[in-house]
Amino acid sequence: MRVFSIVLTVLAGAFLGPAVTWADDTPASRPNVVLILTDDQGYGDLSLHGNPHLETPHIDALGKSGVQFERFYVNSFCAPTRAALLTGRYPLRTGVFGVTHNKEAMRTNETTIAEALKTAGYRTTCIGKWHNGEQYPYTPPGQGFDEFFGFHNGHINNYFNTTLIRGSKPAATEGFSSDVLTDEAIRFIQKNKTSPFFCHLSFNAPHSPYQVPDKYYD
Repeated sequence: MRVFSIVLTVLAGAFLGPAVTWADDTPASRPNVVLILTDDQGYGDLSLHGNPHLETPHIDALGKSGVQFERFYVNSFCAPTRAALLTGRYPLRTGVFGVTHNKEAMRTNETTIAEALKTAGYRTTCIGKWHNGEQYPYTPPGQGFDEFFGFHNGHINNYFNTTLIRGSKPAATEGFSSDVLTDEAIRFIQKNKTSPFFCHLSFNAPHSPYQVPDKYYD
């Protein structure tokens, strides 16, 4: 199983083309893709980028073993940047203008990376924060994702034992939400390890509310 891992913050963008083609169309030729997104985390909020007060060893390790983009620009709001990341287009072109109701919904005629990869035979999932529309077909199942486990709006009110959505139905959880989402991603990867997959793991952290498990308090 080959996995191509991308780590970004919600204040980081990427160019993703509207279509995907492969020279060799066998499952073994198509790398699995894990797209990890953190929320409300700036460029300077990583020890990798020289922050002396924060320790981010796991993100640092991923960054050091991959490619870092140090010259880029993004929208100043969360939802427009998410739409740009998923489509490879300027946020304005996707219909996402802000973060409040009716301004964060991405147009359904946009081609997302999930839709492009589905045409190449990938199994797709969105885990965590969406914030590009709260009603179908603006939600992940209408934007190219076979599976969804997370929440549609801009943030959760409590990191512990929060109620999320699986598909379109409420799902109670136990524990710290970042751990819950990570465990879900691991299950998806293990379940689909013999076929190409796209896993979009979108954390709410470190967005407010500012809550962490007790072991991380000084």
